Amino acid sequence: MDTTFVNPSNDQRKLKLVLRHKRDEAGLLQRQVAEAMDWSPSKVVRIENGAVRISTNDLKALLNLYRVGPAEVEEIIALAKASRRPPWWSEFADLVSPEFAQQLGFESSASRLFNFYGTVVPGLLQTPEYAQAVIANFASDDVARLVNLRMRRQEIFARPEPPQARFVLGEAALHIQVGGPQILRAQLERLLELMKASQVSIEIIPFTAGAHPGMIGPFEVMGFDDGDGDVAAFESPTGLTLIREEVGIVSKYRQTFEALSGIAAKGDDAVVHINKLIKSLTD
Repeated sequence: MDTTFVNPSNDQRKLKLVLRHKRDEAGLLQRQVAEAMDWSPSKVVRIENGAVRISTNDLKALLNLYRVGPAEVEEIIALAKASRRPPWWSEFADLVSPEFAQQLGFESSASRLFNFYGTVVPGLLQTPEYAQAVIANFASDDVARLVNLRMRRQEIFARPEPPQARFVLGEAALHIQVGGPQILRAQLERLLELMKASQVSIEIIPFTAGAHPGMIGPFEVMGFDDGDGDVAAFESPTGLTLIREEVGIVSKYRQTFEALSGIAAKGDDAVVHINKLIKSLTD
Protein backbone atom coordinates (compact mmCIF):
# COMPACT_ATOMS: atom_id res chain seq x y z
CA MET A 1 0.00 0.00 0.00
CA ASP A 2 1.24 3.48 -0.88
CA THR A 3 1.53 5.36 2.41
CA THR A 4 3.17 8.51 1.00
CA PHE A 5 0.46 10.87 2.26
CA VAL A 6 -1.35 8.63 4.73
CA ASN A 7 -1.76 9.98 8.24
CA PRO A 8 -4.42 7.93 10.06
CA SER A 9 -3.86 10.02 13.18
CA ASN A 10 -6.24 12.63 11.75
CA ASP A 11 -8.96 9.99 11.39
CA GLN A 12 -8.20 8.54 14.84
CA ARG A 13 -8.64 11.97 16.41
CA LYS A 14 -11.90 12.55 14.51
CA LEU A 15 -13.24 9.12 15.52
CA LYS A 16 -12.68 9.53 19.24
CA LEU A 17 -14.25 12.99 19.19
CA VAL A 18 -17.27 11.67 17.27
CA LEU A 19 -17.74 8.85 19.78
CA ARG A 20 -17.57 11.24 22.73
CA HIS A 21 -20.09 13.53 21.03
CA LYS A 22 -22.50 10.68 20.25
CA ARG A 23 -22.37 9.47 23.85
CA ASP A 24 -23.13 12.99 25.06
CA GLU A 25 -26.04 13.24 22.62
CA ALA A 26 -27.36 9.94 23.99
CA GLY A 27 -27.17 11.36 27.50
CA LEU A 28 -25.04 8.51 28.81
CA LEU A 29 -22.11 8.44 31.22
CA GLN A 30 -19.07 6.30 30.51
CA ARG A 31 -19.97 3.89 33.32
CA GLN A 32 -23.48 3.49 31.88
CA VAL A 33 -22.01 2.64 28.49
CA ALA A 34 -19.70 0.09 30.11
CA GLU A 35 -22.63 -1.57 31.86
CA ALA A 36 -24.81 -1.66 28.73
CA MET A 37 -22.00 -3.03 26.56
CA ASP A 38 -20.71 -5.44 29.24
CA TRP A 39 -17.31 -3.78 29.04
CA SER A 40 -14.97 -2.60 31.74
CA PRO A 41 -15.18 1.16 32.40
CA SER A 42 -11.52 1.44 31.43
CA LYS A 43 -12.30 0.11 27.94
CA VAL A 44 -14.75 2.94 27.31
CA VAL A 45 -12.18 5.45 28.56
CA ARG A 46 -9.43 4.00 26.35
CA ILE A 47 -11.68 4.04 23.27
CA GLU A 48 -12.68 7.66 23.83
CA ASN A 49 -9.06 8.64 24.48
CA GLY A 50 -7.92 6.91 21.31
CA ALA A 51 -5.63 4.62 23.30
CA VAL A 52 -7.15 1.48 21.77
CA ARG A 53 -8.90 0.74 18.49
CA ILE A 54 -12.48 -0.43 18.40
CA SER A 55 -13.52 -3.36 16.21
CA THR A 56 -16.21 -2.88 13.58
CA ASN A 57 -18.63 -5.16 15.45
CA ASP A 58 -18.12 -3.32 18.74
CA LEU A 59 -18.49 0.00 16.95
CA LYS A 60 -21.81 -1.05 15.39
CA ALA A 61 -23.12 -2.19 18.77
CA LEU A 62 -21.96 1.04 20.41
CA LEU A 63 -23.61 3.23 17.77
CA ASN A 64 -26.80 1.20 18.12
CA LEU A 65 -26.73 1.97 21.85
CA TYR A 66 -26.37 5.65 20.97
CA ARG A 67 -29.31 5.38 18.53
CA VAL A 68 -27.26 6.68 15.60
CA GLY A 69 -29.03 6.55 12.21
CA PRO A 70 -27.97 4.05 9.49
CA ALA A 71 -26.42 6.62 7.14
CA GLU A 72 -24.33 8.16 9.90
CA VAL A 73 -23.32 4.70 11.14
CA GLU A 74 -21.83 3.94 7.72
CA GLU A 75 -19.89 7.22 7.78
CA ILE A 76 -18.47 6.50 11.22
CA ILE A 77 -17.53 2.93 10.26
CA ALA A 78 -15.72 4.28 7.20
CA LEU A 79 -13.88 6.73 9.47
CA ALA A 80 -12.88 3.88 11.79
CA LYS A 81 -11.55 1.84 8.86
CA ALA A 82 -9.56 4.83 7.60
CA SER A 83 -8.06 5.23 11.08
CA ARG A 84 -6.59 1.74 10.82
CA ARG A 85 -4.57 2.41 7.65
CA PRO A 86 -0.77 2.11 7.89
CA PRO A 87 0.73 5.57 8.52
CA TRP A 88 3.39 7.16 6.34
CA TRP A 89 6.08 6.22 8.85
CA SER A 90 5.22 2.50 8.73
CA GLU A 91 8.17 1.87 6.40
CA PHE A 92 10.40 3.04 9.27
CA ALA A 93 8.60 0.94 11.91
CA ASP A 94 11.79 -0.85 12.95
CA LEU A 95 13.39 2.52 13.76
CA VAL A 96 10.45 4.16 15.53
CA SER A 97 9.60 3.60 19.19
CA PRO A 98 5.92 3.53 20.21
CA GLU A 99 6.34 6.94 21.85
CA PHE A 100 7.98 8.43 18.77
CA ALA A 101 5.24 6.95 16.56
CA GLN A 102 2.67 8.77 18.71
CA GLN A 103 4.63 12.00 18.41
CA LEU A 104 4.79 11.65 14.62
CA GLY A 105 1.03 11.18 14.57
CA PHE A 106 0.37 14.24 16.71
CA GLU A 107 2.91 16.31 14.80
CA SER A 108 1.41 15.33 11.44
CA SER A 109 -2.08 16.33 12.62
CA ALA A 110 -1.27 19.49 14.57
CA SER A 111 -2.58 22.92 13.65
CA ARG A 112 0.11 24.65 15.70
CA LEU A 113 3.65 23.69 16.66
CA PHE A 114 5.82 25.33 19.32
CA ASN A 115 9.44 24.17 19.47
CA PHE A 116 12.29 25.23 21.71
CA TYR A 117 15.84 23.98 21.10
CA GLY A 118 18.82 25.50 22.83
CA THR A 119 21.89 23.85 21.28
CA VAL A 120 20.83 22.21 18.02
CA VAL A 121 18.64 23.13 15.06
CA PRO A 122 15.37 21.14 15.41
CA GLY A 123 14.78 18.18 13.11
CA LEU A 124 11.86 19.88 11.36
CA LEU A 125 14.27 22.57 10.10
CA GLN A 126 17.40 20.55 9.37
CA THR A 127 19.07 20.11 6.00
CA PRO A 128 19.90 16.49 5.05
CA GLU A 129 23.62 17.10 5.61
CA TYR A 130 23.10 18.67 9.03
CA ALA A 131 20.72 15.86 9.99
CA GLN A 132 23.25 13.22 8.96
CA ALA A 133 25.98 14.88 11.04
CA VAL A 134 23.67 14.93 14.07
CA ILE A 135 22.29 11.40 13.66
CA ALA A 136 25.71 9.84 13.05
CA ASN A 137 26.65 10.83 16.59
CA PHE A 138 24.11 8.51 18.21
CA ALA A 139 23.42 5.87 15.54
CA SER A 140 25.91 3.59 13.83
CA ASP A 141 23.37 1.75 11.67
CA ASP A 142 20.56 2.91 9.39
CA VAL A 143 21.84 6.48 9.37
CA ALA A 144 20.58 7.06 5.82
CA ARG A 145 17.08 5.80 6.69
CA LEU A 146 16.97 7.89 9.86
CA VAL A 147 17.89 10.96 7.81
CA ASN A 148 15.17 10.04 5.32
CA LEU A 149 12.65 9.74 8.15
CA ARG A 150 13.64 13.17 9.42
CA MET A 151 13.22 14.69 5.97
CA ARG A 152 9.80 13.04 5.58
CA ARG A 153 8.68 14.70 8.82
CA GLN A 154 9.26 18.05 7.14
CA GLU A 155 6.57 17.28 4.55
CA ILE A 156 4.00 18.67 7.01
CA PHE A 157 4.95 22.10 5.66
CA ALA A 158 3.82 21.00 2.17
CA ARG A 159 0.32 20.06 3.38
CA PRO A 160 -2.61 21.97 1.82
CA GLU A 161 -3.12 23.50 5.27
CA PRO A 162 0.29 23.44 6.95
CA PRO A 163 0.60 24.07 10.69
CA GLN A 164 1.56 27.42 12.08
CA ALA A 165 5.02 26.59 13.37
CA ARG A 166 6.99 28.70 15.83
CA PHE A 167 10.58 27.90 16.72
CA VAL A 168 12.67 29.52 19.43
CA LEU A 169 16.36 28.64 19.22
CA GLY A 170 19.20 29.33 21.59
CA GLU A 171 22.04 31.22 19.93
CA ALA A 172 24.31 28.23 20.59
CA ALA A 173 22.30 26.22 18.05
CA LEU A 174 23.50 28.66 15.37
CA HIS A 175 27.15 28.58 16.41
CA ILE A 176 27.96 24.90 16.98
CA GLN A 177 29.56 23.76 13.74
CA VAL A 178 27.66 20.53 13.28
CA GLY A 179 29.34 18.79 10.33
CA GLY A 180 31.75 21.69 9.86
CA PRO A 181 31.45 25.33 8.75
CA GLN A 182 30.13 24.60 5.26
CA ILE A 183 27.27 22.42 6.50
CA LEU A 184 26.42 24.95 9.21
CA ARG A 185 26.41 27.80 6.69
CA ALA A 186 24.02 25.87 4.42
CA GLN A 187 21.85 25.16 7.45
CA LEU A 188 21.68 28.83 8.39
CA GLU A 189 20.77 29.70 4.79
CA ARG A 190 18.01 27.09 5.02
CA LEU A 191 16.64 28.85 8.11
CA LEU A 192 16.49 32.15 6.22
CA GLU A 193 14.61 30.45 3.40
CA LEU A 194 12.10 28.92 5.79
CA MET A 195 11.53 32.27 7.50
CA LYS A 196 10.07 33.60 4.24
CA ALA A 197 7.09 31.26 4.65
CA SER A 198 4.16 32.87 6.44
CA GLN A 199 3.46 29.76 8.52
CA VAL A 200 7.00 29.52 9.97
CA SER A 201 8.63 31.84 12.47
CA ILE A 202 12.14 31.41 13.87
CA GLU A 203 13.29 33.40 16.89
CA ILE A 204 16.70 33.48 18.55
CA ILE A 205 17.60 33.87 22.21
CA PRO A 206 20.96 35.69 22.31
CA PHE A 207 23.78 34.68 24.63
CA THR A 208 23.36 38.04 26.35
CA ALA A 209 19.88 37.00 27.58
CA GLY A 210 21.61 35.09 30.36
CA ALA A 211 19.87 32.31 32.30
CA HIS A 212 16.40 31.41 31.05
CA PRO A 213 13.79 28.64 31.59
CA GLY A 214 14.76 26.86 28.37
CA MET A 215 18.01 25.74 29.95
CA ILE A 216 16.17 22.68 31.31
CA GLY A 217 16.17 21.27 27.77
CA PRO A 218 14.32 21.18 24.44
CA PHE A 219 10.59 20.56 24.12
CA GLU A 220 7.73 20.66 21.63
CA VAL A 221 4.04 21.49 22.13
CA MET A 222 1.52 20.42 19.49
CA GLY A 223 -1.82 22.22 19.35
CA PHE A 224 -5.06 21.23 17.62
CA ASP A 225 -8.20 23.01 16.38
CA ASP A 226 -10.55 20.06 16.83
CA GLY A 227 -11.22 20.68 20.51
CA ASP A 228 -8.93 17.94 21.74
CA GLY A 229 -6.16 18.79 24.19
CA ASP A 230 -2.66 19.93 23.29
CA VAL A 231 0.30 17.55 23.64
CA ALA A 232 3.78 18.26 24.96
CA ALA A 233 6.87 16.20 24.12
CA PHE A 234 10.39 16.29 25.50
CA GLU A 235 13.42 14.04 25.51
CA SER A 236 15.30 12.91 28.60
CA PRO A 237 18.05 10.37 29.31
CA THR A 238 15.30 7.74 29.67
CA GLY A 239 13.76 8.49 26.27
CA LEU A 240 10.91 10.47 24.75
CA THR A 241 8.06 11.54 27.04
CA LEU A 242 4.62 12.60 25.82
CA ILE A 243 2.23 14.53 28.06
CA ARG A 244 -1.42 14.49 27.01
CA GLU A 245 -3.88 14.28 29.87
CA GLU A 246 -2.08 16.50 32.40
CA VAL A 247 -3.55 19.77 31.12
CA GLY A 248 -1.78 21.87 33.75
CA ILE A 249 1.65 20.53 32.80
CA VAL A 250 1.07 21.04 29.06
CA SER A 251 -0.14 24.57 29.80
CA LYS A 252 3.07 25.20 31.75
CA TYR A 253 5.14 24.23 28.70
CA ARG A 254 3.16 26.69 26.58
CA GLN A 255 3.75 29.41 29.17
CA THR A 256 7.45 28.58 29.18
CA PHE A 257 7.55 28.82 25.39
CA GLU A 258 5.95 32.27 25.46
CA ALA A 259 8.41 33.38 28.15
CA LEU A 260 11.30 32.25 25.94
CA SER A 261 9.76 34.00 22.94
CA GLY A 262 9.55 37.14 25.02
CA ILE A 263 13.35 37.40 25.31
CA ALA A 264 14.12 36.26 21.75
CA ALA A 265 15.07 38.28 18.68
CA LYS A 266 12.30 38.14 16.07
CA GLY A 267 11.56 39.06 12.48
CA ASP A 268 14.14 41.34 10.87
CA ASP A 269 16.31 41.28 13.98
CA ALA A 270 16.58 37.49 13.76
CA VAL A 271 17.33 37.68 10.03
CA VAL A 272 20.13 40.20 10.62
CA HIS A 273 21.55 37.97 13.35
CA ILE A 274 21.62 34.90 11.11
CA ASN A 275 23.10 36.86 8.19
CA LYS A 276 25.97 38.03 10.42
CA LEU A 277 26.72 34.44 11.34
CA ILE A 278 26.65 33.38 7.69
CA LYS A 279 29.05 36.20 6.81
CA SER A 280 31.44 35.15 9.59
CA LEU A 281 31.47 31.60 8.25
CA THR A 282 31.99 32.81 4.69
CA ASP A 283 34.83 35.14 5.67
